[in-house]
Amino acid sequence: MENPAMDKRQKRKHQETDLEENDEATIPKNIMVVKFAESRAQEIIALNEHVQTKTVNKMVLETLPKHMHRRAMSHDLRRWPRRLREMVKKQYDNRPDKRKPPSRKHRRRPRNLLAEYNRRKKKNIWLETHIWHAKRFHMVKKWGYHLATTPNTKCSRATYKAIVNYCFMQDISFMCCIEISGPMSHIQKGFLHLTNPATGPGIFAKSCLNGNREGSTILYMYDKFPNDAIGPVTFFWKPLSSAHLPPNSSDSDTLCDRYLWLWCHPSCYSQLWNQLTKIFYDDIPCHPTINDQSNSYQTKTPTTAVEKDNTEEEFNMNTVNHSSNFQTNKHSTIQNETESRVSLKSLKDDLIRFRLTGPLSLKILTNAVQIASVKWENSKNDSKSGSEKSESSADVPWWGQFYLSEECQSKHLASQILWKNLSLVRNPTELPSNVILGMTVTDPRKNLPKKKTNAKPNLVDNMGPSLNLTGDHPMSPLWEEDIRKEVKKTKLSEHEFNKIRSESLVPGCPINLGKAASRIPIILIQRPGCRAPVLSKCGERTGLSSEVRTGFGSGVDIILPTGWGMVFWVAFVYQGARVGGLLEDQNILQSSGCLRFPEDFPDTEAGSKEMFSVRNEHVQSYLKRPPAKRPNFLKLRVPCPYFNDYLQLVQLLNSDQDLSTFNVLRDRKKLRAISQFFALQQKPSQEKEIPRSFGDLFSDNSAIFKSSLVPVTIKMLSKGCPEPFSMICVPHKQDLIRLQSKIRSDPLEPLLKNYTVTKSEKGAFLRQTEFCQVKLQEGNGSLLPLDSPSRKIIGFVNIGKYTYGTACGLGMGFSSLAGLQLLSAETQLTVLIRSIKSQQYRFAKISFIL
Repeated sequence: MENPAMDKRQKRKHQETDLEENDEATIPKNIMVVKFAESRAQEIIALNEHVQTKTVNKMVLETLPKHMHRRAMSHDLRRWPRRLREMVKKQYDNRPDKRKPPSRKHRRRPRNLLAEYNRRKKKNIWLETHIWHAKRFHMVKKWGYHLATTPNTKCSRATYKAIVNYCFMQDISFMCCIEISGPMSHIQKGFLHLTNPATGPGIFAKSCLNGNREGSTILYMYDKFPNDAIGPVTFFWKPLSSAHLPPNSSDSDTLCDRYLWLWCHPSCYSQLWNQLTKIFYDDIPCHPTINDQSNSYQTKTPTTAVEKDNTEEEFNMNTVNHSSNFQTNKHSTIQNETESRVSLKSLKDDLIRFRLTGPLSLKILTNAVQIASVKWENSKNDSKSGSEKSESSADVPWWGQFYLSEECQSKHLASQILWKNLSLVRNPTELPSNVILGMTVTDPRKNLPKKKTNAKPNLVDNMGPSLNLTGDHPMSPLWEEDIRKEVKKTKLSEHEFNKIRSESLVPGCPINLGKAASRIPIILIQRPGCRAPVLSKCGERTGLSSEVRTGFGSGVDIILPTGWGMVFWVAFVYQGARVGGLLEDQNILQSSGCLRFPEDFPDTEAGSKEMFSVRNEHVQSYLKRPPAKRPNFLKLRVPCPYFNDYLQLVQLLNSDQDLSTFNVLRDRKKLRAISQFFALQQKPSQEKEIPRSFGDLFSDNSAIFKSSLVPVTIKMLSKGCPEPFSMICVPHKQDLIRLQSKIRSDPLEPLLKNYTVTKSEKGAFLRQTEFCQVKLQEGNGSLLPLDSPSRKIIGFVNIGKYTYGTACGLGMGFSSLAGLQLLSAETQLTVLIRSIKSQQYRFAKISFIL
């Protein structure tokens, strides 16, 4: 029998022999050894290059293991392994920055350091005290400026003590100023479209027209009151002297041109400027247009060459920065010689404003600064001819010309006596409210102490009859533009001043600068402060305290010309003033019960932008956390986290009306009437009948009543603090019974369970965490309707924090005017506050901000 295995072997052997026989034609008969070796050598070289070439986007050091990382390898090629030296050399040679970076010594040279500062100032404006703050504060970029927020040290308690007992200082030079000049009648006619007497005394109040007091008001869009508010502004008029008045005219005469300074927040500056140009130029034949090349407003009337030179010079003066002019101001001077005769001029970043708060504000001010002597000896020389006098008048400084008349000299002597008496004032509240004082002072560097000292309070009880502020005060030379330029130009540099100081024979004595001494015009403005509540009894937990601290937050504002910011700032710091930033300013206003712009003005354009920016910051930090480490707003029944949806609140409480906007009630008479209505409910009397509803006060205009918000102050009755974005809710009857019981338990919000989550675009159901993430990134982040919680929502909290004056949590927010009707007489303005991160309700009392 044949073996099948042998057959397979033979077949396989036969196939192999056939294959070899067929391939004999392809096998070369001879080989060129040299040519074959050269071709193989080229392949080996290419393979080595491919292995040594970096195929990933990493540095050579990143390819090494951890134990081979050496700091010395970064600058010494010989410390690298031999196999990597060529790769490192190529990598370092191919870098875009081949040259070595300059040394720190080179970068810290004055001219190089100044060039670096100027480069960093281009996008965000620096104040003159920026470098001083940057070394000690957290800085933030807001409203086009680089501002200080809070010190690097813990200072909340120290700041409160400085406000109550000492002096607290802030740099508010970011506030923008607009100068309006023209006849009184034309200015008054224009502002009738932007203001309303219901909000309080306006720009043309009798107490402010003579220029001795500063006023404040709220401006609205053109004929849009009570909707579309622009924001609050402060203002004061330029005083009229006998030289400015025409013959046979009174102070109230409208024939002469008046000058007005408007101060506003930088977030609403552009909006206000546009409205001012509208009221003063859109109603007349000659309309202003925008020139794209110069970014300034010009009229359509043809201008001559001289006028063009003047406008260009004026525009170049209005620069954004003080030390280096990089950004030009978009709003320059508007002048029209037709029917209106009203001129607008932007003084943005042309003035410096410091704010001193506390009882020792005047003491620190008078210790650091002294009244200057304004007598010019050469001005009395009358023996020269007319030509010689005209030539010598150019050499006379500005203060020699401004104080040439006897009237100005007498007023300056009165200001010297007044300045001495100001040092004896124990508290700024002893001065008339919002009084304005114009002074001319010396260089503070002459009296700068060697070491930092603390001003001590004055122990004198009364001032005596010498302090008289009822008459006319001297006009400050700071109003004149030429004087502001000369004061800045003639300032001695630090190098020159230190050189004169080193040449002094007796160290420590006042320095005699001679003719080089500068006279600086300033303006002082008194701030009366607010009536802040304080804790009257230890452990008091029911109702608002009956005691108040009058004058809390009072102080003075000082306005200076540019270039002198750091000189005065250091002088005040050396006298013991404590410095704060934006966060400390917010705490002061919160403790005082005052609203802050733009955070507490939700009906303005600037306020809405601020709310959305704050919301975006909170949402980003919320989404960075893992789902297990962030609150589930769906379960907590939080309708709109990180956003106070006032429009939806007004629409919910007025479902029978189609409302598209909301406004904040600022009518003082209406606010007082609402406050009296709830006061009569708490303490009813037989003499006055209690109205059924305060809605009767708005019978003439019910639309305003339904769409209005009321600013309120929230004070906690027991535990907790009102946090931002918290909900103000109406308590149930059972909640009020719990409040009055001895064993009190605050109510809880039941968790939301079995909530049906909408489907995604792919058709699959989303998890609750995914649903929250998607909704927070869309629109205003509304998750649920406002009627989802078990307690009715009538408002939201804007800011809230523990305050030392009340020894409890204090906050400010807004409540719907229609929602206040849900508070019965039994509640006595008692509400429930719930944070967006908790299901716990806390009892609180609300009061109205008038």
